[in-house]
Amino acid sequence: QKAMAAKSSYVNSLDAEAKRRYCEKLSSVGLSTTDDPYLPANVGKYANDMTTWPKIEYGNIFGYFITRPGVYTQEQLLSWKQMDAFNYFQAGHVRTVFSYRFGPGSVESQG
Repeated sequence: QKAMAAKSSYVNSLDAEAKRRYCEKLSSVGLSTTDDPYLPANVGKYANDMTTWPKIEYGNIFGYFITRPGVYTQEQLLSWKQMDAFNYFQAGHVRTVFSYRFGPGSVESQG
């Protein structure tokens, strides 16, 4: 696995395990580590516009969390209100959700 050539302040704020997962997630949607949406060089490639988001249904969200690499077990995900991620969201710590258009009609979200 390639290391990030340039690192954004966001990536620099992550511990080693979180950096590894972040790189895996980028790779899982066909992006390289140089496509980090938080790199200044990538400003303009990503949109902060909900109208560009793909249609997402419950099954998509479930599949993403259950089948992709992650740190939570199925049991932890089912008790989502007790998870740190939910509490961070409630406290306002969720970053901007960006979208990236790969081609006509194809959008992937990063956040």
